[in-house]
Amino acid sequence: MDSHSFQQNFVSLRRLAFAAVASILLLCLVLANRTWTPPACLREAAAAAEGEGGVAQVAAVIGSANHKTGTMQLVCLGKAVQAAVDTNIISNTTASDTAAVAAAGRATPGRPSFLVTYFRSSHECYGLSPSKQAFKCPRPGFPCAGDGSAALSLDGCYFSFPTVPVGVLHFVRDPWDVVTSAYWFHQQEPAPEAWIDVEFRRRALAMVAEGVPRVALEALGLDLGASQSYGELLRTLPEEVGIQLEFWRSVPDLYAMARQYQFFRLHPGGLQLRYEDLQSRWSAWVARIGARFYPRHVAALVDKAKACDVGNWSKDKLAKSNHVTAGKHSDDDRLRLQRALAQRREVRRHLCAVCAVLEYDCALWCGGKQRR
Repeated sequence: MDSHSFQQNFVSLRRLAFAAVASILLLCLVLANRTWTPPACLREAAAAAEGEGGVAQVAAVIGSANHKTGTMQLVCLGKAVQAAVDTNIISNTTASDTAAVAAAGRATPGRPSFLVTYFRSSHECYGLSPSKQAFKCPRPGFPCAGDGSAALSLDGCYFSFPTVPVGVLHFVRDPWDVVTSAYWFHQQEPAPEAWIDVEFRRRALAMVAEGVPRVALEALGLDLGASQSYGELLRTLPEEVGIQLEFWRSVPDLYAMARQYQFFRLHPGGLQLRYEDLQSRWSAWVARIGARFYPRHVAALVDKAKACDVGNWSKDKLAKSNHVTAGKHSDDDRLRLQRALAQRREVRRHLCAVCAVLEYDCALWCGGKQRR
């Protein structure tokens, strides 16, 4: 082939390649309703080519659950992964060592490490001063107002990930149910977690430091200097007051969960897991997780993870569990508590804002139509 023919062929191939790329970008533009979002569209195309999720291989899988969104099942799933895949499981992973552990996962191709963590410590949050100068919020993991005090917000934070490829399992739950479940959980005797026995005055200080308005607690008629424990206080307060107190204790976590949901919608390795779906189709979701991150060990993982499915538990085991509370209370109990929350405008405003971000159907309490 002479040089002229070679150049003609090269130009033709280059034109074909350009036309193919242009066609894909045009298709992305159409599918995105004329919004310029080719990266998301291209990620979906890559996912179809490589298998569900488009994550061919990751160095680590990071599992994150907020309080009362499936923490017990997340820890159990991590142990199942360890047994089925023969890989590392690291609990209570912090932001500072996530990168190092994920990088170490490169040593086990096809068997990424499994990290159990709570991601709020990885949120980097910034405020805006009255003079419009941005500054880093003084309390790590919490958005802040212009004076630096913690605030309840869906904005003001970003999330950092290691540069190595990672997968994410993010457990979420209807925020109204999170509050009622937490209310029942924290009333138990003996206390299932040590902090519940700490004096309420210390808990109240922590809540205010995390962005809960002091006036909201005072409006409940509480003695913020009380020496009784948080659990004792919940057990003695009238139900309609106790559930509001639990809401204010829970609301910083609810906002963190919502911010994380927004983060992981944009992450190609992110998989959002609804608590409600996991309870009804646990094995199917475990199989999906396995196919995405541990494709050679799906059957073994599903088998090992059966112990995490509360649907397989005996009545005796359910009764003895202090983590699983929903089955010990009726729907009428749950609705009565949630009605008490909905009657408070400020409480309802926060819960409905979180609900909308998480795309739950909270029309019963929030009105209107929200995406499910």
